This record gives sequence, C-alpha cells and structure tokens, in this order.
Amino acid sequence: MDHVQNNVFMMIKQLGPLTFFLTFIMNFNNWLPLVITLKNLQNQQLDENIITKYDSQSLRKLVGNELVTCVHNYECRMNSF
Repeated sequence: MDHVQNNVFMMIKQLGPLTFFLTFIMNFNNWLPLVITLKNLQNQQLDENIITKYDSQSLRKLVGNELVTCVHNYECRMNSF
C-alpha cells in the first residue's frame, strides 16, 4: 500500500494537480420537447407518439438543419438548473 501511495504522490508531483472535466451532450433521441419544437418550426404538428417512431438518422438530420435553435434550447435548459 505504501508503494502505491508513493507512486501516486510522485505522479502528482511530476504531472501537477489532477484536473476533472465534465462534458454535457444533447441526447436528442430522448429529448422529445426539442424534437417537437423543431418539427413545429417546419410547420409539421407532431405529438410524442409519432416522434418515437423516428429513426436516429432522421433525428440527426433534423437537429443538423437547426443547430442554432438546438444550441439555444440546450443553453436555456442548462441555465435553468
């Protein structure tokens, strides 16, 4: 145990203090309000039952066409925490 502890302290001394990163991503497959909003922008009224039938490729294309709206929506949700 002493050997492991010494190795950790030597690594910290050599590499510096540890850094912790968090990455947040938007999982639009499970984010139904965003998909409904995007479809409404295209003048297509949808409900949650229809959206669950979409495949991931069509959802990627939908999000890719409206990146600014998605980023704004994501930012508003993150700031609401």
